[in-house]
Order: sequence, then C-alpha cells, then structure tokens
Amino acid sequence: MSPYVMPGLRGAKIPVNVFKPMKGCSIDEIVKVVCDECSTTPEAIVGKRRNRYIVEARQIISFIMVKKVRCTLVYVGKVVLGGRDHTTVIHCIRNFENLYETEKGYRDKVERILNRLSV
Repeated sequence: MSPYVMPGLRGAKIPVNVFKPMKGCSIDEIVKVVCDECSTTPEAIVGKRRNRYIVEARQIISFIMVKKVRCTLVYVGKVVLGGRDHTTVIHCIRNFENLYETEKGYRDKVERILNRLSV
C-alpha cells in the first residue's frame, strides 16, 4: 500500500481495490519516475511549496493518475498529492493540457515519462 496518507481518517486503511494500476504501474512508481524527470522529491509533491518544478510534477502526476490510470479526482488529491481538494486536481489537469499543447519542451518531458512508465 502507498505510504501516502489521507488526512482526516485517523489511521484508517484505504481499501486495496480503490487503486487498480494499469500495466503494473503503482502510485509509487509513477511518483518516482515523475520526480526523477522533474528533479524533485516525493516529499515535495505532497508538501505545500509551489515552486514551478514541483507544480509541473504535480500536474503530470495528476494527468497520469486521472486520465491514464483512471483514478478518481478525490483519490488523487487526497492520497497522491497530500490532502489537496479535487478541484485542485482539475486545475492541475487543465494547466497540464494547456502546457502540453503549447510548449514543446514540456511535451517532450511528458512523452519521456510516459515511455518510462509504459502507460
């Protein structure tokens, strides 16, 4: 199970069937690959800082988890991104799609990540 916690549940365990990885990708693997590519750490992803490189990593993780792995917005916000609201995940995905369409360097980075994950 993922080391990420869901605030407010007071140590309750998250059911295993909430997250069904595609093609052998786990949350930890996705976060690790994105953090490696974006030069950040998993701790920074769940933290409160909003540096550009951390925000980019969160956007990419949000997109992969929602659009490719088919996790819910609430799950991604609470568990993967450290207690954020589902509307934050929606905002991340919208920003991701805008950057993906307009910036070639960003698009290349995302393609490298998706190739490493085989998603």
